[in-house]
Amino acid sequence: MRRVATNEEKREEKYGVIIPKGIREALRFDEQSKGREWAGAADKEMANMRKYEVFEVLDGSIKEPPEGYQFAKLQWVFDVKPGGRRKGRLVIGGHMVDTDNIACYAPVVKTESVRMIQAIAQKNGLGVVTGDVSSAYLNAKARELIWTKAGPEFGNDEGKIILIRRALYGLRSSAAAWAQHLSGTLRSMGFKPSRADRMVGMKIADGEISYILVHTDDFLVAAKRLERFVEQLRNTYALKDVESEGSRYLGADHYRGDDGSLRVGSKT
Repeated sequence: MRRVATNEEKREEKYGVIIPKGIREALRFDEQSKGREWAGAADKEMANMRKYEVFEVLDGSIKEPPEGYQFAKLQWVFDVKPGGRRKGRLVIGGHMVDTDNIACYAPVVKTESVRMIQAIAQKNGLGVVTGDVSSAYLNAKARELIWTKAGPEFGNDEGKIILIRRALYGLRSSAAAWAQHLSGTLRSMGFKPSRADRMVGMKIADGEISYILVHTDDFLVAAKRLERFVEQLRNTYALKDVESEGSRYLGADHYRGDDGSLRVGSKT
């Protein structure tokens, strides 16, 4: 992404497309181009918000939020993906919220643990598969009590008070809420956290040991029977980019060498 100068101010540009700074500007760009690429990106994000029941829209007659709720502003973050596809993400200003009494720390798997499990997998003939959890944070409930005002993306509900019910991106506790949610899922699958690294789940059953490693929304499974664990995760979450041989995890390539050994590289 680079900055380009306009008559008014410097603007962000990516792949030759100027990035709008908000929903109203995005809709204006669509009007100027006689298209709806930005609106389509916003519609897709709002559909995802409805799927996870992120917002509770209060009746228009309610003019004040419930007691104990803090205000935070919703904000659109737009982007352009390779090929020109528009992307929109709706986030909230968690910096406006007091979180002194709310747990916000979210652990991630250590790099050393990833390398160690790869070595264990190689030694014991375990298969390895990696993947992402789509819209991971939204699976968890919000820890903060937050309200906001509906913008034009809410259509006829614009101007109404909205309560945030899920761990929306931007809240300081969202990563911690998601980590706790996923840990509960892994426990229900029979995985217990390693004493050396709590984001390495271990399961011993039928004489076999299996592992699931977690780094925010990226997971790695090492096991003899991978499919059953991936299917269990898929029954709870929407997964994407699930790959075995030749996969990528945390920015590195994971592949087998000519001698059959598991390797980690950075060619991609």
